[in-house]
Amino acid sequence: MSKKIYVLSVTTIAIILLFSFIQSAFSIVTLSVTPLFNEITSYPGVVKKFEILLVNESDPGTTGNFSIRAIPVKVNRAGYFEFLGKDETNPWDCSEWIKVSPDEVTLKGQEGKIIECTMSIPRGVYGGRYCAILFELAPEKKTTTPEGEEGVASLNISTQLLSIVNVTIPGGRIERKVNLEQFTVENTKLENNNMIAFTALLKNQGNITVQTSATLLIKSRLGRRIREIPLGGGMGLLLPGADAELKSIIRPLPPGEYIAEAYIKYGVPTALKASIPFSITSGEAKLGTLASGKGIDVVVEPSIQEITAPPGSFRSSVVTIQNMTAKSVDVNVSANPVALGLDGDIIQTEDTRYSATDWIKLDNNKFSLKPNERRSIRINLTPPRDIKPGGRYTNVSFVLSDPASEEGLVATLDTLYLVTVPGDLKYDGEVQDIKLVNTEGSAFPQFLTLFKNTGNIHLKASAVLTVKAKGTDTEKSKVITEELPFSDGEVIVLPDGTRQFMVLYTQKLEPGDYIASVKVTYGEKRWATLEKEFTIEKPKEEGKE
Repeated sequence: MSKKIYVLSVTTIAIILLFSFIQSAFSIVTLSVTPLFNEITSYPGVVKKFEILLVNESDPGTTGNFSIRAIPVKVNRAGYFEFLGKDETNPWDCSEWIKVSPDEVTLKGQEGKIIECTMSIPRGVYGGRYCAILFELAPEKKTTTPEGEEGVASLNISTQLLSIVNVTIPGGRIERKVNLEQFTVENTKLENNNMIAFTALLKNQGNITVQTSATLLIKSRLGRRIREIPLGGGMGLLLPGADAELKSIIRPLPPGEYIAEAYIKYGVPTALKASIPFSITSGEAKLGTLASGKGIDVVVEPSIQEITAPPGSFRSSVVTIQNMTAKSVDVNVSANPVALGLDGDIIQTEDTRYSATDWIKLDNNKFSLKPNERRSIRINLTPPRDIKPGGRYTNVSFVLSDPASEEGLVATLDTLYLVTVPGDLKYDGEVQDIKLVNTEGSAFPQFLTLFKNTGNIHLKASAVLTVKAKGTDTEKSKVITEELPFSDGEVIVLPDGTRQFMVLYTQKLEPGDYIASVKVTYGEKRWATLEKEFTIEKPKEEGKE
């Protein structure tokens, strides 16, 4: 991200807003503070001042009495700040260093007040510290008895909001030490869709806040790069003593064997690394290799073959197939017209407008692989002399069977051929829609966007999401998150094809109006954009319609 957003930690990165309110005939006072995150660098023995703006966002006729104080907090793995429990302490707390002025204030609706904060850093300390400034609306008692009767029961309506203070104190013995304690791959579901979740668990065992940057790399069993995407999101700040989960969720990969690798940098010359093998069968991930269970353990490389072939030319390519087992495997090879589904999966089609299937000639379309045998299959391609410029495509399928299997096991591996006939190539596309799903009953929304290739050649497309709080007549729209990558990474979109991009938005969105902006880049200086407004509704209260 090129701009800071007011979040801490690494995955579910959000500053917790604590609201307790009851809808009634009375006006509810709401407040805002700016900034929500204060980053301070200073030295032992120094007095540091900073300011926070408190605003009563309610109607002009509403008045609120507010108290302000510094308090200790803790941060959980999801990135939320929480109050300490009874008798709980935080060794990284700095709330006792801070005085606020004023510590009480009365504001009418639409009025604001600058709160002056004075931090006195003790001598002999160094490293990182953090705390929160708590802004609390004084509880307003509302009786539940009929008018004119003495109240025998009451309800307290209160609002609390935190502004986080993160302090870095240079000097002394600064220790940057982060452990990668766990790296997992597991199946999960989003909106009833099968997905794969990759999670790295970090722990900051040093004495200073570190900036983390994490990458998830997925390779084939033979080491070819398949996908590289960010692992986790947000600012990536990991506070001293804190744990954090870095999680990325992607759609299932084609059946086969893979290696997932995590790389985490945190401001030191070396990176944290972890890898885990996994396999995909029936759209689900399984730890280990296919050889550990029932299946046909064969590897085909590459899975994508790109060729430029002028009209009337001859092109030859090689696909390598290797039997990884100690038993023979029968192989049938065929070329078929191909399309890509919304999720990028290979599907058969009868539409031959962009097909190169008739141009393909197979060196050998039926053979057996001996145990552990590796073979190179030559595939030749000859475009007609009168073919028009553009992209043409075919899927070369390898249907594998075990002749000794009583269950009749069959598996299919594919190599997608992307053929470019040079000439007048039209690289063009459009973002057709942005959808917000899974908001009800979920802490985080999921953004989906649809991108269509309107040109005559395949596109390598990637998408980013920007979220803004919608502006008013007096205020401009405010960027909350800028250019968050969709989890799909760079994908292939065939001509006249549509691709769906997905990202799980791990920053909490409070009720209100927002603008989602998607930018899909599909080449140097080529992109398409779309903006769409959406609303996060207030949660319904129990017993109220």
